[in-house]
Amino acid sequence: MGLSAYTTDERRLVAPFAYGDASQTEECRFLRDGQAFWGNHPLLRQLRRGDHSVVVDGVSGSGRTALAQMLPLEYVNDPADLFVQVEAGVERLKIVEQVAEQLWRFIRLQPLFLGRPQEREKQKLAGFLATWLDSDRLNVGLSRTLEGLNRDQTLRENRLGARELGQFQSLLPSSPAPRPPLAGDDWFHVFLEPAHILGFANVVFIIILRSPAHLAWLEKLGVLKTLYDRGIHVWLFVDDDDNKFRENIPIVLHETPGVAYDLRLAWEEKHLSAFRAMLNWRYEKYLDAAPDLVPRRERRRALANCFDRREADLSRLIAASKANGEYNPRRFMALWRVAVGDKRVDEKITTADIDRALSGGGDT
Repeated sequence: MGLSAYTTDERRLVAPFAYGDASQTEECRFLRDGQAFWGNHPLLRQLRRGDHSVVVDGVSGSGRTALAQMLPLEYVNDPADLFVQVEAGVERLKIVEQVAEQLWRFIRLQPLFLGRPQEREKQKLAGFLATWLDSDRLNVGLSRTLEGLNRDQTLRENRLGARELGQFQSLLPSSPAPRPPLAGDDWFHVFLEPAHILGFANVVFIIILRSPAHLAWLEKLGVLKTLYDRGIHVWLFVDDDDNKFRENIPIVLHETPGVAYDLRLAWEEKHLSAFRAMLNWRYEKYLDAAPDLVPRRERRRALANCFDRREADLSRLIAASKANGEYNPRRFMALWRVAVGDKRVDEKITTADIDRALSGGGDT
């Protein structure tokens, strides 16, 4: 899994909840490599389709950034729509590069989709990737993917995937074309055709908005109604603690039809089972990434097994992570870090450890 931030040398229990902010590099790596955030929150079912724009808000520490980091990953993507994480404030050139990167990731994960386009279309797709991505990365990535597929040629899917990737590699130009200018309101056509070639109906930009300046940047991307008409949608993630900021978002999106504004990431009492599932999922994915820590046969209820009194102690820590009527993932992680201290995986979290964490309120 490559979770280098979560070293197994010390077998420290803090690892799966070591970072409380998904904007941190180490946490981003854990979310990406460990696929370790989600617990089937009902909101996720509302974010399956990418044929419209949405605004998702939530309090600080609710996991909005983690959700935004997760949505473009392959295990959530609907093959009908291409989800691309776009950093607010970047230039158009960077956006096209990010779209190209996501298309490249998809090809390596789903090489059989290369069997659908015509030869001329595949040549256009190869030219687009060669223009916007580093050629060495393209060829190294292809070679590694082919190597993995060729390890088990007994699977028909692997054989077909290897054939498609090999043919696609031969289409990559040795000398990529110069990058076209991205001026004007139709700049997005640069990446729309390659996305359509792979069968994506819509392109969805996942954007975390952190300041009013980001709204001005959003307007400069182009007429949002025009983007919508072409199948380009924006999914905005904002902090609902900043009411003035949120009130300005509808002004920017006012001509964009069908925007869903009433989406909120909250872990209320009715979401308790989803909150527990999210915590369990994160811990189990950590164990999957470090298989030497706990034998697989002992991973049932692995998170509760970290506590001296098992479910009773875990429930107590979860209850303490509630603030203003909502459970808060960041607060749970802060309490966890204080409670476990320097404990190792095989050391139990005691009632006294929890008392110490609660008396200090965590390290938030």
